[in-house]
Amino acid sequence: MRDRMPLPHSVCHHHEFVKTSHRGSHETCSTQVLTEPNLSLWHSPAELTVQPKLVWKTFLDVVWFLAVLPIFELLEHLHQAGYLPFLFRLY
Repeated sequence: MRDRMPLPHSVCHHHEFVKTSHRGSHETCSTQVLTEPNLSLWHSPAELTVQPKLVWKTFLDVVWFLAVLPIFELLEHLHQAGYLPFLFRLY
């Protein structure tokens, strides 16, 4: 068995809180060992079902971040060509 890692203060505090506030039902909880997660138990499903409506919603939430880059490049090009005046410099 692996060595136990020291528990963070918040976990210890919560454990003490459960012990004092749930006297009768704490016995089950106190027998569980608090350790770090075992990543070897992770598994991915063979198939993933998604809803296209939600994929599009997520895409539209993010696309405007990507659209800003070409706009800034266009503004930089127009400034360098002299079509737009420099109002101030950011760098």
